[in-house]
Amino acid sequence: MTSETDVVVTQKCANCDTPLHGKFCAKCGQNSFYERLSFRHVGQFIAETFGGFDAGYWKTFKAMTTRPGEMCSEFVEGRHKSYMNPLKYYLISIAGYLFFFNWFPINMDAWMETVATDPEARAATEQYMQLMFDNFKWTALITAIPLPFILRLFFRKSGRTVLDNAILVLYINAHGTVFSILLHFLMMAGWMNLGMTLALLFGAVYLAWAGVKFYGEGWVRTTLKAFIASTISFLFFMFAVAIWIGITIASKAG
Repeated sequence: MTSETDVVVTQKCANCDTPLHGKFCAKCGQNSFYERLSFRHVGQFIAETFGGFDAGYWKTFKAMTTRPGEMCSEFVEGRHKSYMNPLKYYLISIAGYLFFFNWFPINMDAWMETVATDPEARAATEQYMQLMFDNFKWTALITAIPLPFILRLFFRKSGRTVLDNAILVLYINAHGTVFSILLHFLMMAGWMNLGMTLALLFGAVYLAWAGVKFYGEGWVRTTLKAFIASTISFLFFMFAVAIWIGITIASKAG
C-alpha cells in the first residue's frame, strides 16, 4: 500500500518553485493545490486581512516599487505566501496616509482663495474637500470599483479575469496611497494644484507600467488603454461623489 508521503509530486510550488512532495510545500508551507482566483479566495483574503501584521508588507512594498506588474502577476498565478494580500496592504497603506494627514494637516485657506473667490462657491468647495478627506479610505475604494471591469474590456485578449484585474487595481491603489504621503508634504508647502496633478498622472503612468508586464502588451498600447481606463474610472468617481454630496446636503437640510 502506498502512503501519501511515498508519492512524489513532480509539480513545483506556485509560491517558491520548490518541488512538491505532498499536500504542502516543505519550504514555504503553501498548499500544493492551485486554482485560479475565485470569490472563495477573496473571502480568505478578507479573513487574513484582520490577522496580524507580518514582514510580508516590506517585501510587497519593495516589489510594488521596483516591479509592480511582475509581482501582481505572480500573486494572481499562485504566489500568495510571499506577499501580503492586497486588501491588507491597501488598509495598512490607507492607515498610514490618515496618520500623516491627522498629524500634518494641510492648510487649504490660501488654495481656496485661488480656486473659488465667490463665498458660496468657496463654502461648497470646502465642504467637498472636507468630505473627501474625512472619508478618504472609502472614496479611494469607490474610484477603483469600475476599473477592473473597464480593464477587462480593454485587455480581454490577455485572459485576465475581473478578479485578476481587481487584484492589480487594489495593489496599485494601495501603493499609490503610499506615494500620496510624499505628495502630502508637497501640498503642505502650498503646492496643492501641483500635488493633485502629480497624483492623477502617477495613477495613469503607474498603471501603465504595471500593465505592460501584467497584460503582456507593448508600452504604447498599454499606456493609451491605462489612460483611458483611468479617466473613465475617475469620471465615475466624480459622478458618485456629486451624488454623495447631494444626498449629504439634502439630509442636513431635512
